[in-house]
Amino acid sequence: MSEDDIIKKVALELGHSEDAVRLAYRSQFRFIIDHIRSLPLNIDMSKEDFDKLTTNFSLLDLGKLYCTWENVQKKKLYFRTVLPKVRRNARKNTESNQAESQ
Repeated sequence: MSEDDIIKKVALELGHSEDAVRLAYRSQFRFIIDHIRSLPLNIDMSKEDFDKLTTNFSLLDLGKLYCTWENVQKKKLYFRTVLPKVRRNARKNTESNQAESQ
C-alpha cells in the first residue's frame, strides 16, 4: 500500500482532509530528521558518549529505526579511509578530462 493510498483511506475513515492527514503522517519523519540533525555527533565520539544519545525511534508502520555503535564505527572508517581516496580519484579524473578537452 502506497503512502497516497494510506492517506486516502485514513482521511475517509476519520473524516479529515487528505492534506491534514498527510501533514500528520509526515510530521513523524520530520521529527526524526530534526532530532538526528540536532544530535551532537562527533567523528571522535566515544562509545560512552554515543550511548547517552537517543538514537532509537519506533514507527508503527516501519518498525524500529536505530543506529548502533558498530554502524558509527563503520562510518568513521569510511570517512577516514575510503572517502579521501574517492575524492582523490574524482579530482584526477576531472583534471584529466579538462586536459583532454583543451
